[in-house]
Amino acid sequence: MSSVHVGARTALIVNSTTTSSTSGGATEPQAVASSKRTGNSAGNQNGRNAHATFKDVIAAFIEKARSFSPRQWLVIMSLVSLLMVGQALQLIGINYWLRYFYQYNSGSFTTFITSNLVFALFFFILLVVFFVSKRPKYFRFVFSWKSLHLLFWIGFFDAFNSWLSIYATTNTPEVLQALFSSLGSLYTFILSKFILKDTRNYINAWAMSAFALMILGVVIASIPDFSGASVQGNLKWWIVVYFISVPTQSFYRLAAEKGGRLGIEGGTAAAAVAVEGQSAATNNKKGSTDDDSIELEEAALEQTADEHDRRFKGADATVKFTMLFGDTFTQFAVSFLFLPLDALPWWGTSPTTAIAWDNFVGGLTCVVTCHLNIVFCLMYSAGFLCTYVGSAYLNHYSATLCSMVGQLASPVTALLLIIVPQLNMNQGLAPWYLSVVAIVLLTLGTLLYTVWEEMTTLDEEAHEACEEEE
Repeated sequence: MSSVHVGARTALIVNSTTTSSTSGGATEPQAVASSKRTGNSAGNQNGRNAHATFKDVIAAFIEKARSFSPRQWLVIMSLVSLLMVGQALQLIGINYWLRYFYQYNSGSFTTFITSNLVFALFFFILLVVFFVSKRPKYFRFVFSWKSLHLLFWIGFFDAFNSWLSIYATTNTPEVLQALFSSLGSLYTFILSKFILKDTRNYINAWAMSAFALMILGVVIASIPDFSGASVQGNLKWWIVVYFISVPTQSFYRLAAEKGGRLGIEGGTAAAAVAVEGQSAATNNKKGSTDDDSIELEEAALEQTADEHDRRFKGADATVKFTMLFGDTFTQFAVSFLFLPLDALPWWGTSPTTAIAWDNFVGGLTCVVTCHLNIVFCLMYSAGFLCTYVGSAYLNHYSATLCSMVGQLASPVTALLLIIVPQLNMNQGLAPWYLSVVAIVLLTLGTLLYTVWEEMTTLDEEAHEACEEEE
Protein backbone atom coordinates (compact mmCIF):
# COMPACT_ATOMS: atom_id res chain seq x y z
CA MET A 1 0.00 0.00 0.00
CA SER A 2 1.46 3.33 -1.01
CA SER A 3 0.65 6.99 -0.74
CA VAL A 4 -2.11 6.65 -3.33
CA HIS A 5 -3.94 4.67 -0.68
CA VAL A 6 -4.02 7.49 1.84
CA GLY A 7 -7.53 8.04 3.15
CA ALA A 8 -9.16 5.11 1.37
CA ARG A 9 -9.91 3.04 4.43
CA THR A 10 -10.60 6.15 6.43
CA ALA A 11 -13.17 7.04 3.78
CA LEU A 12 -14.80 3.68 4.45
CA ILE A 13 -15.18 4.58 8.14
CA VAL A 14 -16.38 8.11 7.39
CA ASN A 15 -18.71 7.17 4.53
CA SER A 16 -20.57 4.59 6.55
CA THR A 17 -20.94 7.15 9.31
CA THR A 18 -22.33 9.87 7.10
CA THR A 19 -24.98 7.68 5.58
CA SER A 20 -26.86 8.10 8.86
CA SER A 21 -26.58 11.89 8.93
CA THR A 22 -27.39 14.84 6.79
CA SER A 23 -23.90 16.26 6.75
CA GLY A 24 -22.87 14.16 3.79
CA GLY A 25 -19.10 14.58 4.02
CA ALA A 26 -16.20 12.21 3.71
CA THR A 27 -12.48 12.06 3.60
CA GLU A 28 -12.71 11.50 -0.11
CA PRO A 29 -15.40 12.90 -2.42
CA GLN A 30 -18.76 13.23 -0.80
CA ALA A 31 -20.28 11.87 -4.00
CA VAL A 32 -19.90 8.44 -2.42
CA ALA A 33 -20.87 9.52 1.05
CA SER A 34 -24.63 10.01 0.97
CA SER A 35 -27.11 7.39 -0.16
CA LYS A 36 -29.71 10.14 -0.45
CA ARG A 37 -28.09 11.24 -3.70
CA THR A 38 -28.39 7.95 -5.52
CA GLY A 39 -32.10 7.50 -5.97
CA ASN A 40 -34.11 8.32 -9.07
CA SER A 41 -37.07 9.78 -7.20
CA ALA A 42 -38.87 12.74 -8.66
CA GLY A 43 -38.60 14.45 -5.31
CA ASN A 44 -34.83 14.53 -5.54
CA GLN A 45 -34.95 16.06 -8.98
CA ASN A 46 -37.50 18.70 -7.96
CA GLY A 47 -35.46 19.51 -4.87
CA ARG A 48 -32.68 20.82 -7.05
CA ASN A 49 -34.77 23.51 -8.66
CA ALA A 50 -33.55 26.01 -6.04
CA HIS A 51 -29.78 25.76 -5.75
CA ALA A 52 -27.59 26.91 -2.90
CA THR A 53 -25.07 29.66 -3.66
CA PHE A 54 -21.47 30.34 -2.67
CA LYS A 55 -22.77 32.86 -0.13
CA ASP A 56 -24.92 30.12 1.42
CA VAL A 57 -21.88 27.87 1.76
CA ILE A 58 -19.86 30.59 3.48
CA ALA A 59 -22.78 31.41 5.79
CA ALA A 60 -23.20 27.75 6.71
CA PHE A 61 -19.47 27.39 7.40
CA ILE A 62 -19.41 30.52 9.60
CA GLU A 63 -22.45 29.32 11.51
CA LYS A 64 -20.79 25.95 12.07
CA ALA A 65 -17.52 27.60 13.12
CA ARG A 66 -19.27 29.79 15.68
CA SER A 67 -20.84 26.76 17.28
CA PHE A 68 -17.42 25.43 18.33
CA SER A 69 -15.85 26.38 21.63
CA PRO A 70 -12.13 27.38 21.85
CA ARG A 71 -11.38 23.92 23.20
CA GLN A 72 -13.15 22.29 20.25
CA TRP A 73 -11.21 24.48 17.84
CA LEU A 74 -7.98 23.35 19.47
CA VAL A 75 -9.02 19.73 19.01
CA ILE A 76 -10.01 20.39 15.37
CA MET A 77 -6.68 22.04 14.55
CA SER A 78 -4.86 19.14 16.20
CA LEU A 79 -6.83 16.66 14.08
CA VAL A 80 -6.13 18.64 10.89
CA SER A 81 -2.41 18.58 11.72
CA LEU A 82 -2.59 14.87 12.52
CA LEU A 83 -4.20 14.13 9.15
CA MET A 84 -1.65 16.23 7.25
CA VAL A 85 1.28 14.70 9.12
CA GLY A 86 -0.10 11.22 8.52
CA GLN A 87 -0.26 11.83 4.77
CA ALA A 88 3.33 13.05 4.70
CA LEU A 89 4.59 10.15 6.84
CA GLN A 90 2.95 7.63 4.55
CA LEU A 91 4.30 9.02 1.30
CA ILE A 92 7.82 9.70 2.60
CA GLY A 93 7.91 6.51 4.68
CA ILE A 94 7.00 4.16 1.83
CA ASN A 95 9.65 5.65 -0.46
CA TYR A 96 12.40 5.36 2.16
CA TRP A 97 11.26 1.90 3.21
CA LEU A 98 11.47 0.52 -0.33
CA ARG A 99 15.07 1.73 -0.65
CA TYR A 100 16.28 0.09 2.54
CA PHE A 101 16.07 -3.53 1.40
CA TYR A 102 19.66 -3.39 0.16
CA GLN A 103 20.73 -6.67 -1.49
CA TYR A 104 17.25 -8.20 -1.47
CA ASN A 105 15.37 -7.91 -4.75
CA SER A 106 11.87 -8.35 -3.35
CA GLY A 107 11.46 -5.05 -1.53
CA SER A 108 8.29 -4.17 -3.42
CA PHE A 109 6.52 -7.48 -2.79
CA THR A 110 7.73 -7.70 0.83
CA THR A 111 6.46 -4.20 1.51
CA PHE A 112 3.18 -5.11 -0.18
CA ILE A 113 2.63 -8.18 2.04
CA THR A 114 3.97 -6.69 5.28
CA SER A 115 1.82 -3.55 5.14
CA ASN A 116 -1.28 -5.63 4.38
CA LEU A 117 -0.55 -7.89 7.35
CA VAL A 118 0.02 -4.95 9.71
CA PHE A 119 -3.28 -3.31 8.76
CA ALA A 120 -5.22 -6.59 8.92
CA LEU A 121 -3.93 -7.16 12.46
CA PHE A 122 -4.71 -3.56 13.41
CA PHE A 123 -8.35 -3.79 12.34
CA PHE A 124 -8.69 -7.29 13.81
CA ILE A 125 -7.69 -5.89 17.20
CA LEU A 126 -10.17 -3.02 16.77
CA LEU A 127 -12.93 -5.48 15.85
CA VAL A 128 -12.22 -7.68 18.89
CA VAL A 129 -12.20 -4.66 21.22
CA PHE A 130 -15.46 -3.45 19.69
CA PHE A 131 -17.19 -6.80 20.12
CA VAL A 132 -15.96 -7.28 23.68
CA SER A 133 -16.94 -3.77 24.77
CA LYS A 134 -20.18 -3.25 22.82
CA ARG A 135 -21.46 -6.81 22.29
CA PRO A 136 -23.37 -5.99 19.07
CA LYS A 137 -26.53 -7.99 18.40
CA TYR A 138 -27.19 -7.38 14.69
CA PHE A 139 -24.33 -9.23 13.08
CA ARG A 140 -26.05 -11.98 11.13
CA PHE A 141 -26.44 -9.87 7.98
CA VAL A 142 -22.65 -9.73 7.58
CA PHE A 143 -22.58 -13.43 6.69
CA SER A 144 -25.01 -13.16 3.81
CA TRP A 145 -23.71 -14.29 0.42
CA LYS A 146 -24.12 -10.80 -1.01
CA SER A 147 -22.08 -9.22 1.80
CA LEU A 148 -19.28 -11.79 1.59
CA HIS A 149 -19.17 -11.49 -2.20
CA LEU A 150 -18.87 -7.72 -1.98
CA LEU A 151 -16.22 -7.94 0.76
CA PHE A 152 -14.12 -10.14 -1.52
CA TRP A 153 -14.21 -7.61 -4.34
CA ILE A 154 -13.46 -4.76 -1.95
CA GLY A 155 -10.38 -6.63 -0.72
CA PHE A 156 -9.37 -7.59 -4.26
CA PHE A 157 -9.51 -4.02 -5.60
CA ASP A 158 -7.65 -2.87 -2.49
CA ALA A 159 -4.90 -5.45 -3.12
CA PHE A 160 -4.71 -4.72 -6.85
CA ASN A 161 -4.40 -0.99 -6.21
CA SER A 162 -1.64 -1.55 -3.63
CA TRP A 163 0.22 -3.93 -5.92
CA LEU A 164 0.25 -1.48 -8.82
CA SER A 165 1.22 1.56 -6.79
CA ILE A 166 3.92 -0.06 -4.65
CA TYR A 167 5.75 -1.57 -7.65
CA ALA A 168 5.61 1.79 -9.45
CA THR A 169 6.62 3.87 -6.42
CA THR A 170 10.40 3.47 -6.72
CA ASN A 171 10.35 4.76 -10.34
CA THR A 172 7.83 7.60 -9.93
CA PRO A 173 8.88 11.07 -8.71
CA GLU A 174 7.48 11.65 -5.23
CA VAL A 175 5.89 14.98 -6.11
CA LEU A 176 4.00 13.25 -8.92
CA GLN A 177 2.93 10.52 -6.50
CA ALA A 178 1.31 13.14 -4.28
CA LEU A 179 -0.26 15.04 -7.17
CA PHE A 180 -1.60 11.91 -8.87
CA SER A 181 -3.27 10.94 -5.60
CA SER A 182 -5.25 14.19 -5.74
CA LEU A 183 -7.02 12.93 -8.87
CA GLY A 184 -8.77 10.22 -6.89
CA SER A 185 -11.68 12.60 -6.36
CA LEU A 186 -12.04 13.04 -10.14
CA TYR A 187 -12.28 9.30 -10.80
CA THR A 188 -14.65 8.70 -7.89
CA PHE A 189 -16.75 11.65 -9.05
CA ILE A 190 -17.16 10.16 -12.53
CA LEU A 191 -17.58 6.51 -11.53
CA SER A 192 -20.16 7.27 -8.84
CA LYS A 193 -22.45 8.58 -11.57
CA PHE A 194 -22.56 5.15 -13.20
CA ILE A 195 -22.01 2.77 -10.29
CA LEU A 196 -23.94 4.53 -7.50
CA LYS A 197 -26.44 6.23 -9.84
CA ASP A 198 -25.70 9.67 -8.44
CA THR A 199 -28.55 11.96 -9.57
CA ARG A 200 -26.74 15.27 -9.16
CA ASN A 201 -26.08 17.46 -12.19
CA TYR A 202 -22.37 17.12 -12.96
CA ILE A 203 -22.37 19.59 -15.84
CA ASN A 204 -21.98 22.85 -13.95
CA ALA A 205 -19.40 25.62 -13.73
CA TRP A 206 -18.18 24.72 -10.23
CA ALA A 207 -17.49 21.03 -10.82
CA MET A 208 -16.11 21.45 -14.34
CA SER A 209 -13.80 24.31 -13.28
CA ALA A 210 -12.57 22.31 -10.32
CA PHE A 211 -11.56 19.30 -12.36
CA ALA A 212 -10.15 21.38 -15.20
CA LEU A 213 -7.77 23.02 -12.70
CA MET A 214 -6.83 19.67 -11.16
CA ILE A 215 -6.13 18.03 -14.52
CA LEU A 216 -4.15 21.05 -15.71
CA GLY A 217 -2.05 20.95 -12.56
CA VAL A 218 -1.15 17.29 -13.02
CA VAL A 219 -0.34 17.82 -16.72
CA ILE A 220 1.99 20.73 -15.96
CA ALA A 221 3.83 18.73 -13.31
CA SER A 222 4.13 15.65 -15.56
CA ILE A 223 5.38 17.19 -18.80
CA PRO A 224 9.10 17.38 -17.87
CA ASP A 225 9.19 13.74 -16.78
CA PHE A 226 7.66 12.60 -20.07
CA SER A 227 9.43 14.95 -22.46
CA GLY A 228 12.93 14.94 -20.96
CA ALA A 229 15.52 13.40 -23.26
CA SER A 230 17.32 11.81 -20.31
CA VAL A 231 14.26 9.89 -19.15
CA GLN A 232 14.38 6.20 -20.00
CA GLY A 233 11.35 4.67 -21.67
CA ASN A 234 10.70 2.15 -18.89
CA LEU A 235 10.64 4.92 -16.27
CA LYS A 236 7.95 6.72 -18.24
CA TRP A 237 5.88 3.54 -18.24
CA TRP A 238 6.26 3.18 -14.47
CA ILE A 239 4.84 6.68 -14.06
CA VAL A 240 1.89 5.61 -16.23
CA VAL A 241 1.40 2.53 -14.03
CA TYR A 242 1.28 4.70 -10.92
CA PHE A 243 -1.22 6.98 -12.64
CA ILE A 244 -3.41 3.97 -13.53
CA SER A 245 -3.37 2.78 -9.92
CA VAL A 246 -5.37 5.83 -8.83
CA PRO A 247 -8.70 4.90 -10.54
CA THR A 248 -8.46 1.35 -9.17
CA GLN A 249 -8.61 2.93 -5.72
CA SER A 250 -11.83 4.65 -6.76
CA PHE A 251 -13.36 1.27 -7.59
CA TYR A 252 -12.36 0.17 -4.10
CA ARG A 253 -14.05 3.18 -2.51
CA LEU A 254 -17.25 2.69 -4.48
CA ALA A 255 -17.39 -1.01 -3.66
CA ALA A 256 -16.83 -0.14 -0.01
CA GLU A 257 -19.64 2.42 -0.14
CA LYS A 258 -22.03 -0.15 -1.62
CA GLY A 259 -20.99 -2.63 1.05
CA GLY A 260 -21.57 -0.06 3.77
CA ARG A 261 -25.07 0.65 2.50
CA LEU A 262 -25.89 -3.02 2.17
CA GLY A 263 -24.72 -3.77 5.69
CA ILE A 264 -26.40 -0.76 7.27
CA GLU A 265 -29.71 -1.59 5.53
CA GLY A 266 -29.53 -5.17 6.76
CA GLY A 267 -28.56 -4.25 10.30
CA THR A 268 -31.09 -1.44 10.51
CA ALA A 269 -33.90 -3.68 9.23
CA ALA A 270 -33.09 -6.24 11.90
CA ALA A 271 -32.95 -3.53 14.56
CA ALA A 272 -36.25 -2.02 13.39
CA VAL A 273 -38.03 -5.37 13.56
CA ALA A 274 -36.73 -5.95 17.06
CA VAL A 275 -37.74 -2.47 18.25
CA GLU A 276 -41.22 -2.67 16.73
CA GLY A 277 -41.76 -6.08 18.24
CA GLN A 278 -40.63 -4.82 21.63
CA SER A 279 -42.92 -1.78 21.36
CA ALA A 280 -45.93 -3.88 20.34
CA ALA A 281 -45.36 -6.27 23.23
CA THR A 282 -45.15 -3.35 25.69
CA ASN A 283 -48.39 -1.83 24.41
CA ASN A 284 -50.25 -5.15 24.62
CA LYS A 285 -49.31 -5.55 28.24
CA LYS A 286 -50.76 -2.16 29.22
CA GLY A 287 -54.51 -1.98 29.70
CA SER A 288 -55.89 1.48 30.38
CA THR A 289 -58.57 4.09 29.64
CA ASP A 290 -58.68 5.91 26.32
CA ASP A 291 -56.84 8.99 27.68
CA ASP A 292 -54.20 6.83 29.26
CA SER A 293 -53.86 4.87 26.02
CA ILE A 294 -53.12 8.02 24.07
CA GLU A 295 -50.44 9.07 26.56
CA LEU A 296 -48.95 5.59 26.60
CA GLU A 297 -48.97 5.44 22.82
CA GLU A 298 -47.13 8.76 22.55
CA ALA A 299 -44.61 7.67 25.15
CA ALA A 300 -44.18 4.34 23.36
CA LEU A 301 -43.60 6.08 20.02
CA GLU A 302 -40.97 8.35 21.55
CA GLN A 303 -39.28 5.39 23.22
CA THR A 304 -39.40 3.44 19.97
CA ALA A 305 -37.77 6.30 18.04
CA ASP A 306 -34.99 6.60 20.62
CA GLU A 307 -34.45 2.86 20.67
CA HIS A 308 -34.41 2.67 16.87
CA ASP A 309 -31.83 5.47 16.68
CA ARG A 310 -29.62 3.77 19.28
CA ARG A 311 -29.78 0.41 17.56
CA PHE A 312 -29.21 1.98 14.15
CA LYS A 313 -25.96 3.47 15.42
CA GLY A 314 -24.98 0.09 16.82
CA ALA A 315 -25.67 -1.63 13.50
CA ASP A 316 -23.76 1.14 11.69
CA ALA A 317 -20.69 0.68 13.90
CA THR A 318 -20.85 -3.10 13.45
CA VAL A 319 -20.84 -2.66 9.67
CA LYS A 320 -17.87 -0.27 9.76
CA PHE A 321 -15.58 -2.40 11.87
CA THR A 322 -16.56 -5.66 10.19
CA MET A 323 -15.99 -4.26 6.71
CA LEU A 324 -12.61 -2.79 7.63
CA PHE A 325 -11.41 -6.11 8.98
CA GLY A 326 -12.99 -8.05 6.10
CA ASP A 327 -11.32 -5.74 3.60
CA THR A 328 -7.84 -5.93 5.12
CA PHE A 329 -8.00 -9.67 5.78
CA THR A 330 -9.15 -10.37 2.22
CA GLN A 331 -6.49 -8.05 0.86
CA PHE A 332 -3.78 -9.87 2.82
CA ALA A 333 -5.02 -13.30 1.67
CA VAL A 334 -5.35 -12.21 -1.98
CA SER A 335 -1.90 -10.59 -1.93
CA PHE A 336 -0.12 -13.95 -2.16
CA LEU A 337 -1.73 -14.56 -5.54
CA PHE A 338 0.49 -11.78 -6.89
CA LEU A 339 3.74 -13.52 -5.90
CA PRO A 340 4.28 -15.31 -9.28
CA LEU A 341 3.95 -11.93 -11.01
CA ASP A 342 7.21 -10.84 -9.37
CA ALA A 343 8.89 -13.11 -11.94
CA LEU A 344 7.36 -11.28 -14.92
CA PRO A 345 9.92 -9.71 -17.28
CA TRP A 346 10.27 -5.94 -16.83
CA TRP A 347 7.71 -5.87 -14.01
CA GLY A 348 9.22 -7.99 -11.25
CA THR A 349 12.72 -8.37 -9.80
CA SER A 350 12.97 -12.19 -9.77
CA PRO A 351 13.85 -14.44 -12.74
CA THR A 352 11.60 -17.31 -11.56
CA THR A 353 8.72 -17.87 -9.16
CA ALA A 354 10.89 -20.02 -6.89
CA ILE A 355 13.47 -17.25 -6.61
CA ALA A 356 10.63 -14.77 -6.03
CA TRP A 357 9.64 -16.80 -2.96
CA ASP A 358 13.24 -16.93 -1.72
CA ASN A 359 13.58 -13.18 -2.20
CA PHE A 360 10.35 -12.65 -0.31
CA VAL A 361 11.57 -14.70 2.66
CA GLY A 362 14.85 -12.79 2.54
CA GLY A 363 12.92 -9.53 2.42
CA LEU A 364 11.00 -10.44 5.56
CA THR A 365 14.31 -11.07 7.30
CA CYS A 366 15.57 -7.73 6.04
CA VAL A 367 12.63 -5.90 7.62
CA VAL A 368 13.99 -6.90 11.03
CA THR A 369 17.75 -7.04 10.38
CA CYS A 370 18.58 -4.44 7.71
CA HIS A 371 19.71 -1.03 8.90
CA LEU A 372 16.76 1.37 9.46
CA ASN A 373 14.32 -0.88 7.57
CA ILE A 374 12.03 -1.44 10.54
CA VAL A 375 12.20 2.28 11.34
CA PHE A 376 10.68 3.25 8.00
CA CYS A 377 8.19 0.38 8.25
CA LEU A 378 6.98 1.85 11.54
CA MET A 379 7.07 5.36 10.07
CA TYR A 380 4.77 4.32 7.25
CA SER A 381 2.45 2.44 9.64
CA ALA A 382 2.37 5.43 12.01
CA GLY A 383 1.39 7.64 9.07
CA PHE A 384 -1.55 5.40 8.31
CA LEU A 385 -2.63 5.45 11.97
CA CYS A 386 -2.41 9.26 12.11
CA THR A 387 -4.48 9.59 8.93
CA TYR A 388 -7.04 7.09 10.16
CA VAL A 389 -7.52 8.68 13.59
CA GLY A 390 -7.38 12.26 12.29
CA SER A 391 -9.96 11.70 9.56
CA ALA A 392 -12.36 9.60 11.63
CA TYR A 393 -12.53 12.14 14.46
CA LEU A 394 -12.37 15.27 12.30
CA ASN A 395 -15.46 14.08 10.42
CA HIS A 396 -17.28 14.04 13.75
CA TYR A 397 -16.80 17.81 14.04
CA SER A 398 -17.19 18.84 10.41
CA ALA A 399 -17.68 16.52 7.44
CA THR A 400 -16.99 19.38 5.01
CA LEU A 401 -13.71 20.32 6.67
CA CYS A 402 -12.71 16.65 6.78
CA SER A 403 -13.37 16.30 3.05
CA MET A 404 -11.43 19.45 2.19
CA VAL A 405 -8.43 18.63 4.40
CA GLY A 406 -8.31 15.05 3.12
CA GLN A 407 -8.11 16.25 -0.47
CA LEU A 408 -5.65 19.06 0.29
CA ALA A 409 -3.29 16.70 2.11
CA SER A 410 -1.67 15.49 -1.12
CA PRO A 411 -0.79 18.95 -2.54
CA VAL A 412 0.50 20.02 0.88
CA THR A 413 2.74 16.95 1.01
CA ALA A 414 4.04 17.74 -2.48
CA LEU A 415 4.85 21.28 -1.31
CA LEU A 416 6.74 19.86 1.68
CA LEU A 417 8.89 17.75 -0.66
CA ILE A 418 9.77 20.87 -2.66
CA ILE A 419 10.61 22.94 0.42
CA VAL A 420 12.66 20.13 2.02
CA PRO A 421 14.26 18.30 -0.94
CA GLN A 422 16.21 16.03 1.45
CA LEU A 423 12.94 14.17 2.05
CA ASN A 424 12.46 13.57 -1.66
CA MET A 425 14.04 10.25 -2.65
CA ASN A 426 13.08 10.64 -6.32
CA GLN A 427 12.91 14.27 -7.41
CA GLY A 428 12.15 13.78 -11.09
CA LEU A 429 12.84 16.38 -13.78
CA ALA A 430 10.16 19.00 -13.08
CA PRO A 431 11.68 22.31 -11.88
CA TRP A 432 10.40 23.49 -8.53
CA TYR A 433 8.44 26.41 -9.97
CA LEU A 434 6.40 24.14 -12.26
CA SER A 435 5.62 21.90 -9.31
CA VAL A 436 4.50 24.92 -7.28
CA VAL A 437 2.21 26.04 -10.11
CA ALA A 438 0.73 22.54 -10.26
CA ILE A 439 0.18 22.51 -6.49
CA VAL A 440 -1.59 25.89 -6.61
CA LEU A 441 -3.88 24.70 -9.43
CA LEU A 442 -4.70 21.48 -7.60
CA THR A 443 -5.41 23.37 -4.40
CA LEU A 444 -7.77 25.79 -6.17
CA GLY A 445 -9.50 22.88 -7.88
CA THR A 446 -9.94 21.09 -4.57
CA LEU A 447 -11.43 24.17 -2.92
CA LEU A 448 -13.88 24.68 -5.80
CA TYR A 449 -14.89 21.03 -5.64
CA THR A 450 -15.46 21.25 -1.88
CA VAL A 451 -17.68 24.31 -2.37
CA TRP A 452 -19.74 22.45 -4.98
CA GLU A 453 -20.08 19.43 -2.70
CA GLU A 454 -21.31 21.65 0.13
CA MET A 455 -23.79 23.31 -2.24
CA THR A 456 -25.30 19.94 -3.12
CA THR A 457 -25.48 19.05 0.57
CA LEU A 458 -27.36 22.28 1.34
CA ASP A 459 -29.72 21.56 -1.57
CA GLU A 460 -30.47 18.13 -0.14
CA GLU A 461 -31.10 19.54 3.33
CA ALA A 462 -33.42 22.24 1.94
CA HIS A 463 -35.32 19.63 -0.06
CA GLU A 464 -35.73 17.42 3.00
CA ALA A 465 -36.97 20.39 5.04
CA CYS A 466 -39.62 21.11 2.36
CA GLU A 467 -40.76 17.50 2.38
CA GLU A 468 -41.11 17.53 6.17
CA GLU A 469 -43.22 20.72 6.02
CA GLU A 470 -45.51 19.13 3.43
